[in-house]
Amino acid sequence: MSMNLCYIYLMNSIVRFVFIFLALCHLETNGQSTLNAQEASQIIDLLSDEMRKNYLYPEKVVGIETRLKAIKQAWSTKNTEVNPNDFLQEVNAVLMSETRDQHLKFY
Repeated sequence: MSMNLCYIYLMNSIVRFVFIFLALCHLETNGQSTLNAQEASQIIDLLSDEMRKNYLYPEKVVGIETRLKAIKQAWSTKNTEVNPNDFLQEVNAVLMSETRDQHLKFY
């Protein structure tokens, strides 16, 4: 595969991934100022599925999924409300440390 095709595939995957993640966050919060642990858990499951299907470097997805599952487990044991901004920061920290990919940062 040529470099241009690889780049196009990568950018297409990233854009699709970003839109799906942002839509999931919006749908899950329904305008709420917090998420409960179950909602955060569902978002992480959907995010992991999308990463597995669409991320260009599948070998990195294993580390991401492992760390996201640990976060999900910690939230479920606390059974508390999750601030959506804190949620995004925590997910971004995992994505950045596992991939070093600046394109996977969410706002």
